[in-house]
Amino acid sequence: MCATPVRVLIVESDEPVRTGLRLALESADMQISETSTVADGLRSFHETPADVVIVDLDLPDGTASDLIRWLWRRVKRPPIILTSTDFGAVCPVPLPPQPPSDSQMLMLAKPFSAKAVIAAIQRLMAQAGGSIQPPIVSPPTLLRRPSEWGDHSSATP
Repeated sequence: MCATPVRVLIVESDEPVRTGLRLALESADMQISETSTVADGLRSFHETPADVVIVDLDLPDGTASDLIRWLWRRVKRPPIILTSTDFGAVCPVPLPPQPPSDSQMLMLAKPFSAKAVIAAIQRLMAQAGGSIQPPIVSPPTLLRRPSEWGDHSSATP
């Protein structure tokens, strides 16, 4: 019996980061939808709900808080991975409100490795009562801009 792949929605305005996430998660047999704005993220989730949502804190048409508030009003709230280059910086982007008690959210600082993202998804799925098989990710690939990758034929940074 085959397990159903984990559906992940990536909402990230930085195309190279979004592409790196997609490639890493697809290699771990996850089903990926990707968007670059809050509006497209809402539309994508409404059309095909995801098991996990990865969302960047600052997006061109709003903030992660806008998307997260909408997701938390749903009966079945997906686990969320909130990403940013610097959560400690003083910036005009508000952090999301405190999650409802039955919601799961992790914060992941950029840059992060493929291994860290997959481990975060596994942790959230386990906390949410879901289960996924640990993928084989070796060696961990750091998600960087393609211009920083060098030789594209190698999985190592």
